[in-house]
Amino acid sequence: MARIKRLGIRITEAEHQQLREAATRLEFRGPSGLVRQAIRNELARRNTAAKDAEEQVAATVLLGNSIYERLATAPHGFPIQHTQLA
Repeated sequence: MARIKRLGIRITEAEHQQLREAATRLEFRGPSGLVRQAIRNELARRNTAAKDAEEQVAATVLLGNSIYERLATAPHGFPIQHTQLA
């Protein structure tokens, strides 16, 4: 089993009260369980968002390459010059 580390955070009394109420309403044992679950959910969401963004960039690059290939080999003679950017 992984070692459990303790993390201290500072929150206002109002935030602490909200955590206690939410933990009770959502049937967690206490506020710590709710915070741990919220952290897991946020990390998973961010990992998914990063992966989705990476896939969108890759799809855009592939689409750009496809369009370039079609234009470069078009029979109507689109003049495409290869340039090198500095």
